[in-house]
Amino acid sequence: MTHPLHMTRFQHGSSAHFFGVHGWGSTGPQSFSDLAQHLPEDASLFAPDLPGCGQTPPLSSWTPEAVHQSLLDSFDAHYTGKPMTVIGSCSGSFHALPLAIARPEQVKHIVLLEPFAFMPWFFGIFLKPLTGYPLYKMVFDNPIGRAMTRASLKRQGGDQDKVDMVGNFGQSTDLGEAYKYLQYYGTIVDHKVFARATQPVHIICGENSFKAIHKSLDLWKENWPELTPHVLPGIGHMLSQEAPELTASLIFNVR
Repeated sequence: MTHPLHMTRFQHGSSAHFFGVHGWGSTGPQSFSDLAQHLPEDASLFAPDLPGCGQTPPLSSWTPEAVHQSLLDSFDAHYTGKPMTVIGSCSGSFHALPLAIARPEQVKHIVLLEPFAFMPWFFGIFLKPLTGYPLYKMVFDNPIGRAMTRASLKRQGGDQDKVDMVGNFGQSTDLGEAYKYLQYYGTIVDHKVFARATQPVHIICGENSFKAIHKSLDLWKENWPELTPHVLPGIGHMLSQEAPELTASLIFNVR
């Protein structure tokens, strides 16, 4: 294996298998442990930490291709011989979709939780030449900046009263490693690059989530016209923390 990923496995059921890819600034357990409490008894959920996240060490030379290959190797190492459902949590969708495209026989379904189809402006400002990275450091590397970010995200549609979306920064998330992922997401300017995914795609999002998420739904429908998203009433961006039982029931019924 090129770069082994730390793997958390929830339960050891043998009938249904799910493979979850966490979002930006998160880890496998942080993204999926609440959902895993509602796993059916016959199911297993594999949740790796991407390179430089959680308990997986950073890559010696970070590239999107190296991250993708590490994820593929991890998927192959834990593949059970039965088709899996791959889950992408938020920006984890940008890793889950290439995985599903690369393994069309092994991946039966794709579930995307709150997937952006483009870089929203409130993250894109951190990628501006010269000013982007200093602003990123100022915002995420101190408690005052994180408090201001919470307030801004709440105005954009994130429910910061229930869930802290930036609490990991300055604690368990390495700012430098997280910025490499943000740079990669900024290079994905055309959602149609993922239209090659031929498996059934299921999208779950919150009614009170970011406006950019709801704008993204129309773009994802261009890829998969038959797509019918599940929009959870009264829920914000962090589905797995705000409504874990409801979200889990939608995910784990996909087989």
